[in-house]
Amino acid sequence: MYENPIALFNKLHSKHSSDLNRVITLFADIIFRQNQPLSAFDSNQILRIILAIHGPKQAFQFYLQVPFHVNHHIYPLLLSKIFPRANAIVHARLTHTRLVKNGLSSDEYIRNSLVRMYHSFHDIPAAQRIFLLHSSDDPILWNTMVDGYMKNEMFTEAKNLFDKMSNRNSFTYNIMISGYTAAGNMEAAEEIFSKTPKPIADVVTWNSLLIGYSNVGDITKARVIFDGMPENKNRITWNTMLGLYVRCGDYKECLKLFQRMITSSSSPVVKPNKATLVSVLTSSAQLGRLDIGRWAHSYIQTTLRVTADVLLNTALLTMYTKCGEMREAKKVFDEMLERNVVTWNCMIMGYGKHGDGKMALTMFSKMEEENDKDSCRSVCPNAETLVCLLSSCAHSGLVVDGLRVFNRIVNVHGIRPNLEHFGCLIDLVGRAGVVGDGEYESLIEEMMDMVVAGGYTSAEMVGAVLSAWKRSESNWRDGEMIGKKMVTMEVESDDVGCYVLLSNIYASQGRWDLVEQVRRIISKKGLVKPAGFSKN
Repeated sequence: MYENPIALFNKLHSKHSSDLNRVITLFADIIFRQNQPLSAFDSNQILRIILAIHGPKQAFQFYLQVPFHVNHHIYPLLLSKIFPRANAIVHARLTHTRLVKNGLSSDEYIRNSLVRMYHSFHDIPAAQRIFLLHSSDDPILWNTMVDGYMKNEMFTEAKNLFDKMSNRNSFTYNIMISGYTAAGNMEAAEEIFSKTPKPIADVVTWNSLLIGYSNVGDITKARVIFDGMPENKNRITWNTMLGLYVRCGDYKECLKLFQRMITSSSSPVVKPNKATLVSVLTSSAQLGRLDIGRWAHSYIQTTLRVTADVLLNTALLTMYTKCGEMREAKKVFDEMLERNVVTWNCMIMGYGKHGDGKMALTMFSKMEEENDKDSCRSVCPNAETLVCLLSSCAHSGLVVDGLRVFNRIVNVHGIRPNLEHFGCLIDLVGRAGVVGDGEYESLIEEMMDMVVAGGYTSAEMVGAVLSAWKRSESNWRDGEMIGKKMVTMEVESDDVGCYVLLSNIYASQGRWDLVEQVRRIISKKGLVKPAGFSKN
């Protein structure tokens, strides 16, 4: 007697492909021994689980390798979700042919799935043929067809079909509004919204328009829609508005709206979820509101009672690091089951910002150790990691360590340095002021060669220098040396602004001879000087 397939699957399914292969092998063995395929019910359940956990390609693989009964409940899943997402057009057409032969293609659910499938494959003529055969007796098919047109950006065809419909419902209006907002055509979306009969305008209708204004960053109109909504706002409504405030940098309004959300007496009661808390934690981090951040952390642990994913954990880390609570940040970090490069960068920058450059370097070493283990936790550093490390070393005066890390990330990890890295490097050495003039000049020469080899313009180069120069304030050798290098190399640039900025560096130090050199370069290149620029 062999174990029930569903019970077996529930024991073995996980996110690892090796486990999935084991499941397929065991199923095949059971089917071979029992000499019968899986039931349609079991097949449907298993396919849905694999699709949710592993994705469409693995679900399609299971469909091919494990024989099972297929009925009108499974076909819609295959046609609308598995075949299109697995890009299995050949099997899709073969299945359609089989359905026609078996007389199942006229089934309401199957024909809607077929139209949706062909729209997903951008085979509009095939979808239209099915629609024309069955449109007279299937109002749902009209919505499916309009939706397909909108998703394929065939707005004229969608609008023409919409205008012909005599039995529009809330789904019809929502499809049109969502389609227009996805394309950024808010004027057309507003027009459809204004024509939506009030009795059928549901929360999805309002949310569709709200999301559209959120996508284009129009916070004023989004708030008008939000405030004008009936008292049936759902979590999507609140999260859309909270997220928009975060993206627009209005963190105070985000927290103010969140307070209103959790104290609202509207029905149904809307409780925060992960998306809500990411917005709240981000705003708390930017405003230094450790009290609200801790409340959110407690809510995650005691009320939400879910395993925080990498996005939510990173929001927690950012909040604690920005508030200077590195001990609590480290605790969150250590408890994380999954980490990405943003997570590591957050910890490195957090230690650096609060003056613990040594700990920032230790975190980088641990990051490399995880990478060497080649485990599921392994993460490679990126360009932002180098910025975090150089900034951390600059804040702690760790010049030698900073230079060592720069060389390691460039040479070992293959990160191509950019202008921000050069600016950080200049800042690192300039702040410390402990490197001898000869070594400093050699470093500047080397960086200049890398900048020129990288194809950067002189305007970009001077921008990076100025950024570092402003941070260093008291140290201006970088500006002088790079200025001399530019003059010597006769670096090509048509941006007069970079020369004016360079001249300002010299003028601030009373180096009028170098100011004169810059002025001559501007004159020689025939560039137009801005008003107020002179040699003295």
